[in-house]
Amino acid sequence: MDLFTEQLKRERFLLVLHGLADGQTGKPIKEEDLMHSMQIESDQFHKARLYLTDEGFIKGTTFGTVGLTPIGRKEAERIMTLSYKEKSFRVLWTIKELTNGSLTKLVLSEDVARMLAIEPREIYPIMNDLDERGLITALNEAVVMLPAGLEALESRDATSSQQPTSSNVFNINLHGDNYGGIQQGTHNSTQNISVTTETPIIKIIPQLDALVRAAEKAEDFLLKQEVVGDLNQALEMAHCNAQRYPGDMPWQFIQAKLTAAKTAMEMVGYAYRSLPFWTLIWHYFTQKLS
Repeated sequence: MDLFTEQLKRERFLLVLHGLADGQTGKPIKEEDLMHSMQIESDQFHKARLYLTDEGFIKGTTFGTVGLTPIGRKEAERIMTLSYKEKSFRVLWTIKELTNGSLTKLVLSEDVARMLAIEPREIYPIMNDLDERGLITALNEAVVMLPAGLEALESRDATSSQQPTSSNVFNINLHGDNYGGIQQGTHNSTQNISVTTETPIIKIIPQLDALVRAAEKAEDFLLKQEVVGDLNQALEMAHCNAQRYPGDMPWQFIQAKLTAAKTAMEMVGYAYRSLPFWTLIWHYFTQKLS
């Protein structure tokens, strides 16, 4: 296993222990409670425990418990104050680990935060930044890795400004519980959404409908009426031309309406990417045609 992955597990061990002990050295924490909070396999837990004990960061206090040493607390607090660049790299690396390097599998933001033992509110600005840099795509409460993200990891530079590579195929696999507008269905259901130049408009209508409804329910913002109007016209055109394909006139009309809505939201600073399925829909209606 990659050494950096092992390092992240040890860091999570220290951070979770620090949290459970309220930062107190020597405070006994039950190993079973610590392992449960870390959500880690027993063999991986004990491997990290042995390493941290050998390094003097932790020590057994009583039977079945473990506590922070003074240098262990200092190390945990050092990790908490890592630079933004270092935290960005860890976030990107964790996304890769959770997806096994896949460019189609989505992972929940809260799972990334849990793996790094940090608060979700701390991770959102980092994910937004990585999204803006073209390293990942953020979809509400989940993210998907992009090719440029893997390239950035290979170069050990998660803050590079590489642009994502374009493709005429866009696949997303959705796994897990229902969160926001990302997934509709049953608990732990799996959905596969694939859009290509051979995909008729009807396949994207449910996602477009969810996006429009979300825009309608969004808090008021400047030009909201115009944005919702453009999106509803796009949806109406989609319903009336459900069997048409990318490149056809209805597809071009919808593209124009989406572009108008996007431009308006950009003008007033509205976070349009927070709308459900925005990235998927935008890709479908702006994809390059061969």
